[in-house]
Amino acid sequence: MLSIPKRPIREIVISEPDLQVALSHLQGLPFSKTKGMPEQWGREWVLQCLREALEQLPKGAIGERSCVQFGPSLWALVVPFGIDLAGADHQDGRLQVWVLTRPVGTDPLTITSV
Repeated sequence: MLSIPKRPIREIVISEPDLQVALSHLQGLPFSKTKGMPEQWGREWVLQCLREALEQLPKGAIGERSCVQFGPSLWALVVPFGIDLAGADHQDGRLQVWVLTRPVGTDPLTITSV
């Protein structure tokens, strides 16, 4: 019987500044679950939302340039670890989450065709 080797699961990391941006964004929203929480609890809640969102991706689909929403106006862009650091060895196999935010909402009265 021929067995197909499984790809190793790549570690996914997030930098603390990205995590803080996500938490600050959520705390600034009205009716936010993280408002009033101790900061450590809010941090853990954001991490849990991120983990759950990444787990929702189809098996084997997560990789470089994957993007998934993990909160209101929050997205996780998965890139090779350290790709933004000059001279960094981003060939170590780890992946990193960059947090993307949308600080404004849609105003249906002021839209433009693209």
